[in-house]
Amino acid sequence: RPREVPEPLLVEPARVYYAPTYTQAIRHIEELYQADGFLGVRVGPERVERLASGEIAIVVPVVEGPQTRLHSVSVTGNTILGSRELVSASGLERGAPFGYLGLEDARIKMQALYRELGYLYARVEPEPRFSADRTRVEVTFRIVERYPVRVSGVVFRGLVRTNESLARSRLQLDEGDLYRPSLARRSEELLLELGVFSGATISVEDED
Repeated sequence: RPREVPEPLLVEPARVYYAPTYTQAIRHIEELYQADGFLGVRVGPERVERLASGEIAIVVPVVEGPQTRLHSVSVTGNTILGSRELVSASGLERGAPFGYLGLEDARIKMQALYRELGYLYARVEPEPRFSADRTRVEVTFRIVERYPVRVSGVVFRGLVRTNESLARSRLQLDEGDLYRPSLARRSEELLLELGVFSGATISVEDED
């Protein structure tokens, strides 16, 4: 039957100028530059130039600015894990282009090491310090380790027709064990392998 809404506009950038397409492209170009260390890059806005042929050319100006590279990485506040192990896990390399997405990824990787040792509430806070010309950055990761978390009990919710002892036999975590995310994920896989559950999720009760 006839459409109730207009067909979506399909734009071929080489033939049709559609401003929202360039807005998205400019945002993506900025993200690519920033990931490569050009933190102050300015891209766009695009401008339309008419050619003698009657066609138009789209010009997107780019001002790159200085490229920031990682000069050094240090870790403070850590006692459970060594600084070298943490820096190695972060994936950061001296001399490489610096970006905030890479910095956040490094923080998550460091925190994952602590969580796997049972330190679920460990905090990893990066502090970048830039040189005056923004070409170099020194990053310090401040660690607050807090305490290890152990399993005090296991509670099942949603079991209706399955015997709890069968489900409990698949768990890789028991009372008194350190809570390790990898063992929780493996327990979920083993529960699903029973073939009687549509889903299984293991998490800390009231983590806050």
